[in-house]
Amino acid sequence: MFNALQYTKSLEEKGFERDQAEILVGMFMQMIEFNMLSKSDFENYKAESKLEFESFRVETKSEFKKVRHEMSSEFEKVRHEMSSEFDKVRLEMRHGFALVDDKINKLSLHLTIKLGVLLAISVGLLSTILAIKL
Repeated sequence: MFNALQYTKSLEEKGFERDQAEILVGMFMQMIEFNMLSKSDFENYKAESKLEFESFRVETKSEFKKVRHEMSSEFEKVRHEMSSEFDKVRLEMRHGFALVDDKINKLSLHLTIKLGVLLAISVGLLSTILAIKL
């Protein structure tokens, strides 16, 4: 603890007059009092800091919860869009395969007809050749 009387006497012993020593010690005590923190001040500061940190923690937790919800919502939108786009691609592919299948069936029919015509012509030619030789 600060002993004002002892410091005042020490200053007097070093050549200061009594009133000068008292003024210097008084100023020094005011500086200490102004800059020192009492135990109750410290406890109040600690309690206020604890409340501020708790408030910050709650606010941060709430903000993270909002961000998670927004992200979840955005991911759900993306999933829905992707699903919709995949459905469109599947439909286009089915339509494309149906067109290809239809073209293959038509081509197969044309080839069958041409093969039948060629077979009929071949049978006719063979019959004619055989009829001429006989």
